[in-house]
Amino acid sequence: MMSTLHKGQFTPYRRGAMRRLILLFALIFTLSTHSHATTIHVPDDQPTIQAGLNAAIEGDTVLVASGTYYENIVWPAVNEIKLMGVGRRTVS
Repeated sequence: MMSTLHKGQFTPYRRGAMRRLILLFALIFTLSTHSHATTIHVPDDQPTIQAGLNAAIEGDTVLVASGTYYENIVWPAVNEIKLMGVGRRTVS
């Protein structure tokens, strides 16, 4: 006995294909919404530490070259920014 498909009904094969398609779209959406962290070099990419921090987005690293910087830093309202000095374990 043959069954007839009515509009909107899916065969088991079509349901599996639909699930794979939904998973593919979810994966593409997830990958496209995550930004890639970059490293901002001071003074090569930005002239000052503050400019480097202001240019940073979530997950970025601001890497400061050796030297003396006379600045008052205002930390931006962005999560997960790392501020590091080249060749130093601490920043004084």
